[in-house]
Amino acid sequence: MKHFFISLVLIGAFLLLEAANFFTDAITFYVVAAAQTALLITAIVLLFAKPLAKRLRAIAACFLVPAVIGASIPIAVALPPNNVKQAEFVIHAGGGHKGLNYLNSQEPFIAHAEAGCELIEIDFNYTSDGQIVATHAFPDMPPYSSRKRPTLQQFEAYKIQGKYTGITFAWLVETLKQYPNVKIVTDIKEGNQVNILTDMAEYCAEHDFDLFSRFIVQVYSYRDYKTIKAEPTLAFKTFWFTNYRVYYTPTQIMRCFGDCADVETIVLAAAAWWPAHQQGFRFENKNIAVHTVQSAVKVKFLAERGVDYVYIDDLATL
Repeated sequence: MKHFFISLVLIGAFLLLEAANFFTDAITFYVVAAAQTALLITAIVLLFAKPLAKRLRAIAACFLVPAVIGASIPIAVALPPNNVKQAEFVIHAGGGHKGLNYLNSQEPFIAHAEAGCELIEIDFNYTSDGQIVATHAFPDMPPYSSRKRPTLQQFEAYKIQGKYTGITFAWLVETLKQYPNVKIVTDIKEGNQVNILTDMAEYCAEHDFDLFSRFIVQVYSYRDYKTIKAEPTLAFKTFWFTNYRVYYTPTQIMRCFGDCADVETIVLAAAAWWPAHQQGFRFENKNIAVHTVQSAVKVKFLAERGVDYVYIDDLATL
């Protein structure tokens, strides 16, 4: 009887880990799966170590059968590769360099464009005099910050990390003319996206640049999307929904954007993508992008499981 009760406790622990593993990331999954395997094997050995009455064996079977079936579902979904194509890179925040990230600066941007990267995400903010520049709220520009912004002239004169040149919107437009295959994925840090997108559109109209086909707008809620779509001067062709401000569930994402053909891609953190994938959820007719990944092994793992785009900081680190 002692063996029997120990076995039931082990199976119970197995089932608890099974539930927990739906919320782990891709690396922890393997650790938990290994622990589950050890628990299940130990439980089975203990059950058959000594003769048990038929009734006890029947009770044990009632626990064992769902445990084995339950274990096979996430493993079957998560482990086997089901995709042969490579994921496309999205260069995060203009590109990193030598371990420095969120640079939004000219030198890494040019390096990644020259390397053939066709999707580059840029963070956008206003300067204190209302000009559009690339920055993640000025974190690498002391003494400036989102509360104490530089003027455009101060921004242009500043060297980020002592050596990198900041990106102004004017510089970006002229540079994109030299790299016709590069598209910008926006990450607008201002609260009102319409204002900054409208200013972008006006500038590009004056400088003979097709903003709407070269820029992909990241939206952070269904309300963001509808607000931008309602503005008649903003004729963007492609949107990506990035789930890091409102945290919709997968079902809510598809309820909001499933019928929106121009919302082509759903962007998720790796920790959010994994449980959805593990549970077999499919974002029908949408591309999937995962951010932000730092190793070639993880990029390969994601691509093999159907991820279309992977955000990375620096191509040189892979």
